Amino acid sequence: MKQNARKAFNELKALGVPVVEFDHYGGHFQLSAEEDNSSEWVDYYNGSLGDFGIHNTINGILDKHGLFAEWQDAAIASVWDV
Repeated sequence: MKQNARKAFNELKALGVPVVEFDHYGGHFQLSAEEDNSSEWVDYYNGSLGDFGIHNTINGILDKHGLFAEWQDAAIASVWDV
């Protein structure tokens, strides 16, 4: 994982965001919508949560590190370089 992505991953994890690393999905790491606390952070069906169902706090941290998240399916959003 690139240094900017590792920094974002660690920041998000410290906040309790459901970050995971799956080899079979693209991107640096993923945000899981299937963890216990995921609905407060990521929800594919909840547009009021933040941009495209991803909490604004997550988007702010990703932006700071030159990253963005994009849904792979309703359960996983992968994090990519801008």
